[in-house]
Amino acid sequence: MSGQETRNKLTKYWKDHGVEKSNEFALLTNIIHQEWTGLSVKEHKDLKNLKSQNLRDHMSEAELIFTA
Repeated sequence: MSGQETRNKLTKYWKDHGVEKSNEFALLTNIIHQEWTGLSVKEHKDLKNLKSQNLRDHMSEAELIFTA
């Protein structure tokens, strides 16, 4: 739940600074994800053999901590 609260604050910050389109949010999210994992979100999902499932639902506790 803490991670979701942090995510909501981040997206609000982005909205307040002109980010409007879903692809812009996805691009920014991917940049942050790639910085700490060395993988794009797609590459991370592929590594975990995920198709349409939510990546966060399949992260370890450590991965969730770093995501937050």
